[in-house]
Amino acid sequence: MTTLQSNSIPSANNAEVRHPGPTASHVESPEWDLGSLGARWAAVYELASTGAPTLLCFDGEVSEADELKASQLAVDSIMNQRSKLCSLSSDHTSILNVEPIPGTKRCLAAVFNSDLAVISEQEAVAQLAAVKNFINTIAEEPNAAIPPPSVKSADEIPSWRSLATLLIKKLQHDFDLHRRNARTYIAVLAAVVAVCFVPIPFRISCSTRCEPVLSRFVAAPFTTRLEQTHAEIGQRVNAGDLLATLDGGEIIAELASLRDKANQAKQRQLAALSSGDHSEAAHERLELEQIAREIALLERRQSELEIRAPIDGIIVDGDLERAQGTPLDIGQTLFEIASLSELVAEVAVPERDIRFVRQDLPASVTFSAASSKSVRTKIERIHLRSEIREADAVFIAEAPLDNSDGTLRPGMTANTMVYVGYRPLAWVALHRPWHSLRQWIGR
Repeated sequence: MTTLQSNSIPSANNAEVRHPGPTASHVESPEWDLGSLGARWAAVYELASTGAPTLLCFDGEVSEADELKASQLAVDSIMNQRSKLCSLSSDHTSILNVEPIPGTKRCLAAVFNSDLAVISEQEAVAQLAAVKNFINTIAEEPNAAIPPPSVKSADEIPSWRSLATLLIKKLQHDFDLHRRNARTYIAVLAAVVAVCFVPIPFRISCSTRCEPVLSRFVAAPFTTRLEQTHAEIGQRVNAGDLLATLDGGEIIAELASLRDKANQAKQRQLAALSSGDHSEAAHERLELEQIAREIALLERRQSELEIRAPIDGIIVDGDLERAQGTPLDIGQTLFEIASLSELVAEVAVPERDIRFVRQDLPASVTFSAASSKSVRTKIERIHLRSEIREADAVFIAEAPLDNSDGTLRPGMTANTMVYVGYRPLAWVALHRPWHSLRQWIGR
């Protein structure tokens, strides 16, 4: 243990230390009986113009660490004009009491051999009273008052070099003070850096929509009226099931008229042949051929009056229940049937993450509408052109879905996690904020 003797004043802890004597700027050889306090160690500090504590006098012995603590509290006590009390446990438990001296830039620091946890009330009152009385004695002395401000000469003003030297000494002092914890700090820092480089899975979250691979549109084969519908949206159908019936009244009437014309033309042709008028017979033959083509067209249309499903699947579009009796134009879409056997997930990859996505990357598609069903798949194809979905630019990546149980439906929404690979933890946590910051700076 390094101790301070009452006959020597060391310059420990990078504090400015002066011997009391004629060279002191505020007092002339003060003779204060510090031993009357009954403390293990007592000292009077003064705050120098540079902000460092100046040790004017002391009595007793104290460790270097305790003296450092006393000098630090002395600066705080003088600047804030507040009492400071703390426990010291460097060698054995002691109480450090620092009291500012009113009207001066000085304070009294005293170390008593006591413990804050076990000290009696009478003993504590006695120690505080001794400190207060001694401070009052010092404050009443004429030399204790702060001298009037004086203008410093150019030699007394510290230079930049001296200030830099003081700063370096202060840093060295702080480093020495915390040298015991340096290993702990370095270990914690090394652990944080090591954790930042731990590889973790990097996943991209994308909104997804389920779409059919195979779908068929059922359209009106000719201009007519809708007589009756036999299916509705969401209904499962098989190939050949009746979907709707078209009005065939006009077709039946036209067929009867054309057949009458055909019979009349046949009779005129036979009469011409019996009379030997071959030109008239040829004319009637041509007319019969024209009528036959018209009858064949109407018979084909009559066979198309019943609209049937072209494939097995589910009706995803075509609500014609309230359109019965309305006219239909040729080519007008009546139903859209999607096959449930083959579905594809349209994964909307954000534009900022498209550079990480490539074919054959594993992905997990979770459907909230299907009891949180999760389907494992792979990215099969990526569209080259971006699209606008929900006001965001995205690239569509397609991934096949297994729908063997038939629980998925076209149009279902889901969330897809695309597993890109492993990246350092720090990169995963900071690459998106860094990208946003670069975009903001680029503006």
